[in-house]
Amino acid sequence: TISADKLTGKEKVMITPHQTEMKNLFGINENLLIKQEAKYAEIVLVAEKIQGLARKYKITILLKGPIDLIVNSDNWYFSPGGSPRLTKGGTGDVLSVIVTAIYSRINNPLIAGAIGSFLIKRISEKMEEEWGQFYNASDLVKQIIKTLIIYTKNR
Repeated sequence: TISADKLTGKEKVMITPHQTEMKNLFGINENLLIKQEAKYAEIVLVAEKIQGLARKYKITILLKGPIDLIVNSDNWYFSPGGSPRLTKGGTGDVLSVIVTAIYSRINNPLIAGAIGSFLIKRISEKMEEEWGQFYNASDLVKQIIKTLIIYTKNR
């Protein structure tokens, strides 16, 4: 188990919690979930709250949800969409691996988080179109590989 205090000052650290993990880690009792139909002003309010934590602990936070927030001390991005299937076991681990791989290449946790969130959400939407809700984290990994091959071939 990790505590918020152990995160302090680790500027190159990124965490990828969902709402319950965020509440448990930081002791937040308010709703941080941004619904898909949220207006931009609602997204800004939650992003600013998360940014306060990112500043306090000097970390990058990718808060997973219907609209992901990727936040550090200075900036933030949001990533809407994705399949509801992304709430199932193992898909958050897949996201973490994608973000880590990108981060290892560009050394920028905020941008790595934004790219990773965007990528997994688009791929999950494509999979839902083709497979419905009948895929798991392993299937998601296979589709990521196929998608990256397509994008790098056409480059």
